[in-house]
Amino acid sequence: MESHGTLNRLRRFLVSILGGTLLAVAAPLPSIQLRPVFGTDENNGFVNPVWFGEVPGKTGTFLVAEQGGSPYADYGRIWALIPDRNGNYHKQKFLALKVRKNMMEMGLLGVAFHPDYAENGKYYIDYIPPTRGKFDSEVVEERVADASLLRDAGYVPRRILAFQKPKSNHNGGTLAFKDGYLYIGTGDGGEEMHGLQTLLGAMLRIDVDHHARGFGYSIPPDNPFARDLQPGVRREIWAYGFRNPWKWSFDPLNGDLWVGDVGESTAEEVDRVEKGNNMGWPTMEGKACFSYNPVKPVCDRRGLTLPIIDLPRSKAQCITGGYVYRGNPSSVFYGAYIFGDWQLQNIFALKQMHGTWQVTQIATAPAAISSFGTDSFGNIYALGHNNGVIYLLDHPDLVVSSK
Repeated sequence: MESHGTLNRLRRFLVSILGGTLLAVAAPLPSIQLRPVFGTDENNGFVNPVWFGEVPGKTGTFLVAEQGGSPYADYGRIWALIPDRNGNYHKQKFLALKVRKNMMEMGLLGVAFHPDYAENGKYYIDYIPPTRGKFDSEVVEERVADASLLRDAGYVPRRILAFQKPKSNHNGGTLAFKDGYLYIGTGDGGEEMHGLQTLLGAMLRIDVDHHARGFGYSIPPDNPFARDLQPGVRREIWAYGFRNPWKWSFDPLNGDLWVGDVGESTAEEVDRVEKGNNMGWPTMEGKACFSYNPVKPVCDRRGLTLPIIDLPRSKAQCITGGYVYRGNPSSVFYGAYIFGDWQLQNIFALKQMHGTWQVTQIATAPAAISSFGTDSFGNIYALGHNNGVIYLLDHPDLVVSSK
């Protein structure tokens, strides 16, 4: 009994000094395997995949977005993965478009289906167009698929939003719909752009079905700053204070917004974001005050929302946000946020246990993980950026249905 009490006291001590986050030493969640399911042969491989999703209304049919780069030069591509009656898949071109990708963080970055995609065929992309100006612009466009929903119809796209950035990095680029509105994650443009007077370093929320005069969208009336009359305030903002929210997603059960925000030099963070939050960058990096000065800085944390966890550089160096697992309700993974790290190729599960957030490394990937995806069964997939392979996160307690 004394040893049990000592262990509990040690646990409380660790939780107190880590600010409520316990990096698990004895893993509370089991290790998993990464099973290659797509892109495993030369004819069906992918080049720098950055997005994967199931086509609405077509269970088991997927789209894969390629960022662009060798051997396709300056073209980003979207491919449809279509199963035959025997369950074998063939790859069909959905879209090819010219992009600018002279740096790793450029090119085709994100895709989102309109909530009524099965009826209207509308989808949205975020990419860096091939411009030669001093500043790089980032564009969000509305496009339309043909009647099959498996090819772009070839119509002239409708530009929803475009904004310029001071540098070519920290672009964010993930898109997703919730409650009928389009959410757009933007990075700080490499220059610590932040605040309510810029679209950079923010989570935007817009209405693409109704257009204000002179715009390709309108402002949802319940956006947190929709009625802010201060000069220059961008009413598109849902939350702000991000550095580079490269990948993020909504919990399919309760709608919570989970973001992996890439750090600068000391920590990678996982955020659970609510309406109007200021997530702290560049005042904070993770849970600590940020400064380029090696002397430990002191900062004003009032009004800032700290991350659920921040990981040291020994565990993660370039976070790739993932998904809350909602597949098998009886699974030990149910409710865990699955995410990874591009640089070290680690995959983690974050789950609240006994009132404490615990993060466990559950796998190491054979490739740099650029993104995650899900299907209608709740399975989670990981995308290998440098080898073009898409993996199913595999465990008897994790997989509901698979290819």
